[in-house]
Amino acid sequence: MSDLDLDAARPHMTALADTLRHAGVIHTPQWADAFAAVPRHRFVPTWFEQEINAKGIAVWRQQRARTDDKHLAAAYRDVTLVTALDPSTAEQVDDTAWTGFPVSSSTLPSLMAAMLEDLTVRKGHRVLEIGTGTGYNTALLCAPGRSARALHRRRPRPHRHRPHPPPTTRSHAPPGRR
Repeated sequence: MSDLDLDAARPHMTALADTLRHAGVIHTPQWADAFAAVPRHRFVPTWFEQEINAKGIAVWRQQRARTDDKHLAAAYRDVTLVTALDPSTAEQVDDTAWTGFPVSSSTLPSLMAAMLEDLTVRKGHRVLEIGTGTGYNTALLCAPGRSARALHRRRPRPHRHRPHPPPTTRSHAPPGRR
């Protein structure tokens, strides 16, 4: 990630942390700091938003987390971001839109924050997260002073049915803890 990329995202990262704090979801500084420091757009570089197209069909329009304000603001909203569609139901209807059913997402940040607060993980604790999806939650768990291990198994699917390349799972651990 370039410094320019991170600099452009930082106001949105901070705004998300502030939104979660003001909503009463985040109570501890460690989680406010984690949400302000972990770049969600790097873990969810593409996602789908549902809309009605010109033909009146409900479609999932692919979005990309670019470094302009409009796209970064979209990536840092307190909403669930659908990251994959079921290849057995997905049909491409134009260059960036598909029909089909969602099968994977980056969870609503306020729900993630509530679960992380309830976890009461402290410095020195070790966490095993199974089913990491995009890896964003694992990265939040790996904020300074904490370590997490992540496992995620994705069933292979025929390439021709994928509406887009599957998101990669990343695990970030503090230096020396990998």
